[in-house]
Amino acid sequence: WLIKKSMLNLTQILQQNLETTVDFSTADLCDKFGKSLQVAKADFNSYGGVKKCFGKIATIKIDEDNSELVSMLQENGDGRIAVVDVGRSYCAVVGDTLMGYALKNNWAGIIVNGYVRDTEETAKIPVGLWAIGTCPLKSAHIFWAAATKFLALFR
Repeated sequence: WLIKKSMLNLTQILQQNLETTVDFSTADLCDKFGKSLQVAKADFNSYGGVKKCFGKIATIKIDEDNSELVSMLQENGDGRIAVVDVGRSYCAVVGDTLMGYALKNNWAGIIVNGYVRDTEETAKIPVGLWAIGTCPLKSAHIFWAAATKFLALFR
């Protein structure tokens, strides 16, 4: 749960000094780099197939419609970690389908300030996934139907 605070290239340092991505501990990194790191609160739970990962972050802020996140995860992640701010809306914005995109497109992990679903399946996918909890409700896809002029909300 470390966020780079200075120009220190933590990813590069980890890659140069570690044989595998599981050879580090957060406490050791905090001891070594002190105030150049920022530690996120520990109120996230792990729902992915790996318990540790590191990489540069790509941030996205969405509402209950996860279509922008879908587009992002369908691009090459190049070992990055997607940090998703959903404002803790009570719907799942990541499940097994999006985790499949993350795996296919080389994302190291996803951190969601919100909820996830399909956790029995996401735990089998070798991508990190952390969220504040689970919710069985899908994200909402909101669009206007121009011909009939109504707002449709699908869950």
